[in-house]
Amino acid sequence: MKKTQKIGLLLLLLCAVAVFAVACKADPKPVDPTSYTISFYSDDQLTDTLQTVGGESLTLPVPAEKEHFRFDGWFFDKGTWQDQLTADTYSDKILSGNQTVYAKWTQTEFNVTFEENGGSPVADGWFASVASSPASSKDHFRFDGWFTSPDFSGNAAAFPYTPAKDVTLYAKWAQTEFNVTFEENGGTTVADGWFTTVASSPDTSKDHFRFDGWFTSPDFSGNAVTFPYTPTKDVTLYAKWTQTEFNVTFEENGGSPVADGWFEKIESKPVTEKSGFVFRGWYTSPDCTGSLTAARSTAACIPSRATTVIWMLSCSRPCRVRKWPAGRKQTMCSVPKTSSESLTRSGRCRVRSRRPLSGRSSNSISNSTSMPGPMRSWAARRWPAGSTRKRVSLPRGISSL
Repeated sequence: MKKTQKIGLLLLLLCAVAVFAVACKADPKPVDPTSYTISFYSDDQLTDTLQTVGGESLTLPVPAEKEHFRFDGWFFDKGTWQDQLTADTYSDKILSGNQTVYAKWTQTEFNVTFEENGGSPVADGWFASVASSPASSKDHFRFDGWFTSPDFSGNAAAFPYTPAKDVTLYAKWAQTEFNVTFEENGGTTVADGWFTTVASSPDTSKDHFRFDGWFTSPDFSGNAVTFPYTPTKDVTLYAKWTQTEFNVTFEENGGSPVADGWFEKIESKPVTEKSGFVFRGWYTSPDCTGSLTAARSTAACIPSRATTVIWMLSCSRPCRVRKWPAGRKQTMCSVPKTSSESLTRSGRCRVRSRRPLSGRSSNSISNSTSMPGPMRSWAARRWPAGSTRKRVSLPRGISSL
């Protein structure tokens, strides 16, 4: 009986083993399958990994935020960005090996730099879109827009402006006012300033001068500027003057005073007197050489420099006038060098011919004039040096002339 039970148990065990073997043959799935690694890179930096065998949905990591960029997913093909890894990529298939994927970033904001070119500051910044033209101002200039090139080629940027890359925008300016400096050249002050147009000729004056206009060159070449005057650059305008009145100083040489002054025209001969002398005229040289200046007429004299006077010894009665070889009348109250004279007690001033020297002739000049008081005679003679010297006998009681 016991032997029969043992045989039955053995048969049951064999049957169980056979059933298990058949069941195992019908299901080939491995009991412990191999898993693989998916590596995640952002900007060439490994940021995460994931282990999976496939056949399931994946929970993908999210990279750290990147300023001014938007994350657009993980891709197997870096650069072309066509083959994307999603949560369901391996939900119905098994991995065959390790995989690498890359984060795709799209820039949404760009660095915009504003070059104001002398204008008031504009803040630089990161922009997805610049909504309106940033305001900038510059004295004496007009703002003509923002340009993407420093030489202002092409068109000005239109706003709203959406940059596609980091960019610098350049402000363009057109000068509308120019610095005008007035060089008065001794005239009254004229205020310098910034002008679009100088409406009228600025007033300036200078004593004794006539204003002849404003010129753009210091040597007054070219024509005077006309007004309204619109400058096209910073400029200096120079006042041109012509002297119309001159400072005339009268040196009376012992005569009664004559007032000095500034004259455009001296209408009549200034009067001065000196006791015992006859006024001969006004001269422009201190040695009284050259021509007389309005000495014998009341015609107006137009001066060009300071004048002086000449005085000559006078007679008590009017001098006689005769015509000399030069063809003009001269009043002789002094002794000509070509004559010899004697003064007599009769008060007459007698002029007689000089006795000729050997081999030489002398000029014969006759003239007479009244002289005051009794005087002793005096005469002229020729000295060996060839010059005429006068030997004078003075009246009694007079030591010198």
